[in-house]
Amino acid sequence: MTRIKIRLVLMLAAFLIVTFPSSHAGAGGYDPDFKPLDAQTLIDECFAKQQALLDTGVTGKMRKGMARIVGCLQDVIVELTPVLFEPDVRTPEDTREMLDTIRNSYGPFMWQLYNEFRGCPNFCGTFYHTFHLDEYALILDTIINRMVDQMNEAQLVR
Repeated sequence: MTRIKIRLVLMLAAFLIVTFPSSHAGAGGYDPDFKPLDAQTLIDECFAKQQALLDTGVTGKMRKGMARIVGCLQDVIVELTPVLFEPDVRTPEDTREMLDTIRNSYGPFMWQLYNEFRGCPNFCGTFYHTFHLDEYALILDTIINRMVDQMNEAQLVR
């Protein structure tokens, strides 16, 4: 019986979210002419700039391309920060520091996971040398999507 009640509440909440305009649209209220930002476009632009390096099949060049993509994705997040946050809450500099902290802790672990684990006693080859960057790019992708979702919900313009 409890599961049925939970499902009913979730369905009602989903209905309300879908059918009613944003409750926290920008300071001016709901704007029917608002053009939402597309997160995937921002992400794709970062990849497109480095596609030639990724397509070489040369590990060093592919790694350089992925590192540049990661830098571009971080820049997107930093650029969106002042749209979403008041300066006393979060600044672009705060965001850059946060991203550096995430990268510096997550990246080395993922590198070890793909290149220095017990199943790879001496050298696993270069195939995995970009995977730690791919993993971090996925985190940045998620952050960008969430930021853009919030911007669109509140009708905040870049």
